[in-house]
Amino acid sequence: MLEASLLAACGALGILTVVCIYPLILLLLPCRTPPAAPPTPSAWPTVTIITAARNAAALLEAKIQNFRELDYPSECLILLVASDASTDATRSIIEAAGDPRIQLVEQAARRGKAAAMNLAVEQAGADLLLFSDADALLAPDAVRKLAPHFSDPQVGGVCGLRMSARSAARLRDAQQTYINLDSALKRIESARGRISSNDGKIHMIRRMLFSPIPPDVTDDLYTALSVVSQGYRFLFEPEAVAEVKVPSRDALHEIQRRRRIVTRSLTGIFRMRRVLNPARFGWFSIGLLINKVGRRLLPFFLLMLSGGLLGVVLASSALTKWTLVAAVILLVVFIIRPARLNKPLALAQYMLAGFIGSGWGVIDFLSGRRVSVWEPRKTEEVGA
Repeated sequence: MLEASLLAACGALGILTVVCIYPLILLLLPCRTPPAAPPTPSAWPTVTIITAARNAAALLEAKIQNFRELDYPSECLILLVASDASTDATRSIIEAAGDPRIQLVEQAARRGKAAAMNLAVEQAGADLLLFSDADALLAPDAVRKLAPHFSDPQVGGVCGLRMSARSAARLRDAQQTYINLDSALKRIESARGRISSNDGKIHMIRRMLFSPIPPDVTDDLYTALSVVSQGYRFLFEPEAVAEVKVPSRDALHEIQRRRRIVTRSLTGIFRMRRVLNPARFGWFSIGLLINKVGRRLLPFFLLMLSGGLLGVVLASSALTKWTLVAAVILLVVFIIRPARLNKPLALAQYMLAGFIGSGWGVIDFLSGRRVSVWEPRKTEEVGA
C-alpha cells in the first residue's frame, strides 16, 4: 500500500511539474523582452524563405501564390524551394512560376528534409532565413511581424504562431486546443527571455547563426537550440501567423507522427546537450529539461500514477474495485466509439494517441532507433 502510494505520488508530481508548476514559476519570473521597434522601410533586411519539399506539387501552387501576396519589399524577399529528390511536378511548377524570386534547389538522391534545408541555406545569401513548410500559408504581414525583432542584436531567432485551418477532421479542434496551450506557454517564456520550443511552420533566424542540421533531429528545435547555444535569444511573435492543415488526420496518424517527432527531438536535445547546463544558460536549461524532456515523459508519469492508484484500489474495499471495473469499461467504450466524437472526447482521444506516440518515441530514442527519412503526409493523397 505504501509503495503504491509513493509510486502514484511520483507520477502525480511529474505531471504537475510539467503542466502546472513550470508555468507558475515562469509567471513569477520578471519579464525582460521589450516590444520590437519596426525598422524604417529603407532598413528592411533581406529574407530568404526556405521550404523543404518532398513530392509536394499539390501544395506548391498555393505556396507560390501565398509568397506573392506577402506584404514585404519584393526586392528583399526570395522563396527557395529545396526538393528532396521529388519525383512529381515540383520542378515544372517552379519553372512555370516565371519569377526570378522563386527558385529551386534539388537533391538528386533522397537524403531527407534536413539535408535539403542545409543545401538551401548554402544557396541563400539573405540576412535572415525564414523556414516554412510547404503546407503553411503565411499571413500577408507575417514577415513584417518577424523581421523587426532582429533590430535587437541579442535576438537570433523568432518563431510565429501556427493556426489550424478549418477542417472537418474529427481531431481538428483537439489539435488546435493543444496548439493554443503551447502558444500560451511560448508567450510566457518569450517574455522572460527565450522559448524552449520552436515551430517548423514559421520561424526566422539570422543567416550567420545557422548550423547544419543533422539528419535525425527535428529541424525546428535543433535550429532554436543552436541559436541559443551561441548566446542569442529565441523569441515568439504571436502576430506572425501561419495557417496549416490539420497535422494529424486521425488517431493512428497522430501516434505515428508523435513517435517520429519525439524520437527526433530527444536526439536533437542530446546532440545539443550543452544547453542543459544551467550554470551557462540559466533558467532556459531548466525550462528545456521540463518542457521538452519532461513533457515527453508524461506517458510514463501517467503510468506511474495509474499503477500506484491501481495498487491502492486493489488493497481497498470491494466497492472501490467495482468502481475501477466500471471505469475500465467506460474507457473501452470510449476507444471503440464511432468516429463522431464530441469535443471533450475528441480531446481525450487526441491526448491518448499523443501519449502512446510519445512513449513509443522515448523507447525508440533509448533503444538507439533513429529516423532520418520518412514520407510526409501533407494531404490525403500523399502516402503515409
